[in-house]
Amino acid sequence: MRQLMILFSLFLFFVSGTTDTGQAQEQVNISQAYRDYIKTVDLHLEGDERSYPLIRLNSTDQLKLTFDDMMADQKNYQYTIVHCDAYWQTSAIEPWEYIEGYETDLIEDFQISLGTAVPYTHYSLVFPNNYLQITKSGNYLLQVFTWNENDEKDLAFTQRFMVLKNTAETEGKIKKRFPEGDESGYLQAVSFSIIPKTFQIINPDENLKVVIRQNRRWDNAITDLQPTSVRPDRIEYDALQGNSFFSGNEYRNFDIKDLRNRTEQVKYIESTSEGYLVLLHPDERRTFKQYITEEDLNGLRLIRTEPDKDPQTEGDYVYVNFRLPYDYPIGIGDLYLIGELTGWQLTSEAKMTYDFEEKAYTNTLFLKQGYYEYLYAFVPNESFKGKVNLIEGNHFETGNEYSIFVYYHEPGTDYDRLISFTVISK
Repeated sequence: MRQLMILFSLFLFFVSGTTDTGQAQEQVNISQAYRDYIKTVDLHLEGDERSYPLIRLNSTDQLKLTFDDMMADQKNYQYTIVHCDAYWQTSAIEPWEYIEGYETDLIEDFQISLGTAVPYTHYSLVFPNNYLQITKSGNYLLQVFTWNENDEKDLAFTQRFMVLKNTAETEGKIKKRFPEGDESGYLQAVSFSIIPKTFQIINPDENLKVVIRQNRRWDNAITDLQPTSVRPDRIEYDALQGNSFFSGNEYRNFDIKDLRNRTEQVKYIESTSEGYLVLLHPDERRTFKQYITEEDLNGLRLIRTEPDKDPQTEGDYVYVNFRLPYDYPIGIGDLYLIGELTGWQLTSEAKMTYDFEEKAYTNTLFLKQGYYEYLYAFVPNESFKGKVNLIEGNHFETGNEYSIFVYYHEPGTDYDRLISFTVISK
């Protein structure tokens, strides 16, 4: 029966094609939910929920995907993967060139929530598996979808992940750099070297591509860097060539693992006919406040419940209200919440709204029980990059994490290989 369903899925996949229309077509290569009822999508290395969604090629590494469907029914979700270049555009290679096995497969592991005020269906998937293996390194987009009544793919959500074939090493460190212009505080500049291990990098100016991310953010990622020094055994990127980030501040946090008791950040918890409502204490602008050293998870979330239950299927969903007092609306841009709680995306869901009566920016998110971290990011008009220093301040001492992804487009091939990945911390 399973094989018949998979073969039928493959038929529909080839008939409908590998792309979707409308908004999904335009934004297919980002991590995003295309249905409002999809919540708490998580993709990480099996056994390590804080890890990057990255596996090593030809290893036993597997990724674990989990998500909740708030329709609380059973759907025949399926998935496929799409190879992307270093900058997340679809690669020129065909699926059969990077997939061994079925190009689509079913997501069969699901469970209805137990004892929650808000019902949902929890789905999970571990891959690569016996039905789908990956044969090339690089960037990938995981697509999860159903088929509609017209036998067309109905995309539910997408998630980015990476496959590494480690054929080079990257060594890096954080330097202090004073920004140009009138911005306050110091920048954290990432200086690094790439050291080939098993092959010679030909024409690195054109064929080598580097992406640097601060924590897990995509909006302020740095790309298009050119090496400052090239030798046969080492390619260097100096910290003064544009690979610098505003330091920002340590992440704010709140804890909603236990809905019976208020934690320090929670003002009150109310049980309503639509579920729980959590009002957080109003936040303060930290622009000119002294830096305070605090341990954080650099914006990650942990899905947890207290007392001890299974957080995946017994964790409840909660409306969490954020409030940032501000005397006037900022007229030259918008304010967003950023962190894993908003999928690291500057979406409409993450956007703060100014309340003239309260003289405050407010927003309410629908979140699963757990521990969350976040920052306020200001996005100027006509920009897609968030700046946290306006609200959070800017301190060189801030403990940020920087991930460096190195891609190589080997001459004569049609795709970008991921040849090195490293994380350095301030």
